[in-house]
Amino acid sequence: LLARERQVLFHKRSALCFYPSEGLSDGWLVGFVAVHMDGPDMQAFIGFVCFFGVALPLICLVTALLHYNKYERCKQHLQQLRLDYQREQLDSEMSARRGGHSRTPSLPVVQPQPWHRPRVAVAQASASSSWAASHRTGLLSGAHSLGLTL
Repeated sequence: LLARERQVLFHKRSALCFYPSEGLSDGWLVGFVAVHMDGPDMQAFIGFVCFFGVALPLICLVTALLHYNKYERCKQHLQQLRLDYQREQLDSEMSARRGGHSRTPSLPVVQPQPWHRPRVAVAQASASSSWAASHRTGLLSGAHSLGLTL
């Protein structure tokens, strides 16, 4: 049935007739028919529409927002750790330059490796001393550009 025909028949009592041949205008009354919406089918349809049309997009939106929030917090935490590490390195270099004893940094000194190179195992003492020697001038010049006197 077409949509318009279903709307006409919906909640109306109709006669169901049997015609033995197409040429006869009179048929036999078989019974009466009423078209009603099935309750469980309607509930299933409404549940389907509500879940996929409302709940699922909201769940996806909340998940995306939580992921973005976690990403931002991790980015800020990493930036704070970098600043603390650089500040600690600068303090130890400044105290070494003044002749005092330098503090032992809480974080190990490791030479940064580019992503495309394979990592090579090097003794920690030689790696940290060569790294400190090659990067000391960079941190001290950075301190000078910030206006810190040594």
